[in-house]
Amino acid sequence: MLPPLFNYAAGILDKLRELQVDLRATPAIFTGGGAALFRTFIETSNQVAKAEFVADPKANAVGFGMLATAQLRQMQAQKVGEGFAQG
Repeated sequence: MLPPLFNYAAGILDKLRELQVDLRATPAIFTGGGAALFRTFIETSNQVAKAEFVADPKANAVGFGMLATAQLRQMQAQKVGEGFAQG
């Protein structure tokens, strides 16, 4: 019997396969604290051909921060452009 964590990881991989994400054909990058927890399972799974791990527990937060900053800059640039067009 697999440990509960492995069952959970298997469920995630199964869901990705249902969504037509084939990790046997596409390399994957697993980030954040979950990457460290699932690493052993994923490395031994025949459902994942190539995986890289960024185990920093803050990796997801850093990535979302970068996306939010880029979005805000884009919105500010659009407002500046609108001001010149009207003015």
